[in-house]
Amino acid sequence: MIEKIEKVFDQITLYVLTFCLSMMILLSLFSIIARFFSYTSMWIDPLVRHLVFLCAFLGGSLATGNNQNIKIDILPKYLEYSNDLLRKKYYLIMTSIFTLIIIGFLFKSGLQFFLSELQYGKITFLGLHSSILTSIIPFGMFIIFTRLILKTLSYVFCSQEKQLE
Repeated sequence: MIEKIEKVFDQITLYVLTFCLSMMILLSLFSIIARFFSYTSMWIDPLVRHLVFLCAFLGGSLATGNNQNIKIDILPKYLEYSNDLLRKKYYLIMTSIFTLIIIGFLFKSGLQFFLSELQYGKITFLGLHSSILTSIIPFGMFIIFTRLILKTLSYVFCSQEKQLE
């Protein structure tokens, strides 16, 4: 069940990431071509920057789901030569819980930043309020947090051999 949810989550994230990357390429291409005709759009560059920011969070979510995120592999290298699957499982669960706590704090900080921007922000490009743009931060942290919860649940409830390969 958890594996199916993870696959659906990955597919949705991949589709949104593909859409964002396509929009970044198309908007950048349009901006370059428009400059040849002396037409400048002040909204394209900031929008592309925010799409890059969103893509970073979506990519982080995919990396978290595939265990490809940045990590220090001192203990896993030691456990690699051991056949103690239970110890490997506990290590994965503990590091996931620790990471969940850190991501939780980052989500809370991003949410506080969004709320302060909602209160004190201003209108930016395309008539968008700056809080809409800063909502990418708590949204991205929430996606990574959700993906990490699914990964932790799969460590807890799935078979040891399958997840530790």
